Amino acid sequence: MKPANISLKLLIISLSLFLFFSFHVTTGATNQIRASCDICARQYYDSDPNPMLNFCINSFQAARGADRAGRRELAKIAMKLLKNNVTETQSFIKKTLKEKNLDPITKSSLNNCLGEYGFRAKASIDKGLRAYKNGQYQEAGTDMNELRFVAKSCDEGFKDNKFFYSGIAKRNDDLLLLASLALCLLDKIS
Repeated sequence: MKPANISLKLLIISLSLFLFFSFHVTTGATNQIRASCDICARQYYDSDPNPMLNFCINSFQAARGADRAGRRELAKIAMKLLKNNVTETQSFIKKTLKEKNLDPITKSSLNNCLGEYGFRAKASIDKGLRAYKNGQYQEAGTDMNELRFVAKSCDEGFKDNKFFYSGIAKRNDDLLLLASLALCLLDKIS
């Protein structure tokens, strides 16, 4: 055999092995996302887990590094997604409060939400991430559970005032789902 043929065969074999293992690793991680999401969706939304399952899978597919993550890393990614949600929601609320046509009740409710997201939620996430970093997963879970109350408290302000501001409702729903997801994953690794 000529040296060029041997080199070509080695290149083809190497490329084939690389593609096989790359696909296998990606498929395994994707299966880990699906399995973790399925467990958490059934744990928190037993009557109809599909919305949580779809939300979970879509959230992780959009998150950098999730395709290679195990359950422990998925918990951390979920917490980082929560941090992004809180930061974006806080910006949304601040922008909305600048609108001139807000009625006093809506403005008051948005200010309440701003306090919840600006102080309570940020403090819980920061404390939870520190606990996670120190391997204190149950404590981190307690902090993530606090975020579920932030979403509910913000929602209640609008429901009590008979005005439901849809822009904040979606963000509260996302916070609730992400917090439930992080809490579930932390529970599974502790």
